[in-house]
Amino acid sequence: MYTTRSRWQTTILALVVIAAMTLVACGGDPDEVAVQPTDVPPTPTNIVIEVTAAPIPTETPIPTPTMEPTIPPVPTVGLSDDAVEKLKAETTSQPMVEFPSSMMKGSTPLGSDEALAHWEEFISGTRSFAFNDSLLWEVCSGGEGTWLYEVGSPAFTGAKFEWELKSDAGGSWNSAIIVIKMQDQNLFDLMNYAGGDGLRVGLPVPKAGEPSGYYESATCGSTASSIETFTGEMVNNDTIVGSTNYPEGHPLAGQDPELANTLSVVIDGTIESPQLGSGTVDGEVTVDLTELYTGGCSAILEGSEGKISFTAEDGDVLNMVMTTNQLCGETGEFTGVYEIVGGTGRFATAEGVIEASSFPVPGEPSVNTLTGSISY
Repeated sequence: MYTTRSRWQTTILALVVIAAMTLVACGGDPDEVAVQPTDVPPTPTNIVIEVTAAPIPTETPIPTPTMEPTIPPVPTVGLSDDAVEKLKAETTSQPMVEFPSSMMKGSTPLGSDEALAHWEEFISGTRSFAFNDSLLWEVCSGGEGTWLYEVGSPAFTGAKFEWELKSDAGGSWNSAIIVIKMQDQNLFDLMNYAGGDGLRVGLPVPKAGEPSGYYESATCGSTASSIETFTGEMVNNDTIVGSTNYPEGHPLAGQDPELANTLSVVIDGTIESPQLGSGTVDGEVTVDLTELYTGGCSAILEGSEGKISFTAEDGDVLNMVMTTNQLCGETGEFTGVYEIVGGTGRFATAEGVIEASSFPVPGEPSVNTLTGSISY
């Protein structure tokens, strides 16, 4: 029994020694007792992140736009619908000119010089419609003519032009070209687009039996009357289109001082005169008031051509260019000088100068005394 227990004891002891050596070799401590972990929640760690605030953007102010002075359009003077109809009726009431049979289509082609001579004889002293009846012009002898009216282009009403005939190199049956150049280059520069040669319009040849479309002119070749004295009274209800900074003490003072010293005025009124009867007035002008502020006189803005027209009781129109439009600060007197540049009807070839004078009263219509001379 002793011997057997000693063997078991020895065996167990050997196993214990081996286990202890193994534990020591694996890093264990034979004297420590293994403790099972308990379910204890971990202590939270607070991580503080410092956030730097983004810079507040500085607001960039929006620049105040600089107000450029408004340049008004070139004033235009045209015809009323009634005046246009009267002008058309006046034209078509005249006999139609017969086109030379020797030049009509189907005839023997003429030499260029001979064809131009026929054309000049035929066209001189006539009125005709062009561009689908949107234009009516008058072609007189001596290379002179009048742009009587054009639809949509009132500024050219009554304008004078020079004309000449040229051969139509690409035409046929004795056709020709009329070249138009306005006498007032500033009025109608478009007419001189072809290297200064003028507006070129082909003159078609009608077929035999067709109307020519050219009417005798009632005003071409008429001798102008002797110079007449022009007198009358003009009442204007002028409308201010643009604003200005009038000086202290002026009836219109107190407006925005940042505005330009110019004034655009629409002229609208009535007229009484021996030449016109009871008529109407219309026009437009842009005035520079700079000198008025220092006790001087206003003037028409440089580069702005003022225009005015008188429409007579019978519908004939007298066109004028305003060369002077001044109001003087010391005297309060207004003076206007109007150069006559033709018109319609009996005034188609009118010339002369008319002066207007008044002492305007703020808030009331301007009553102008008219004096001058006119020939037509």
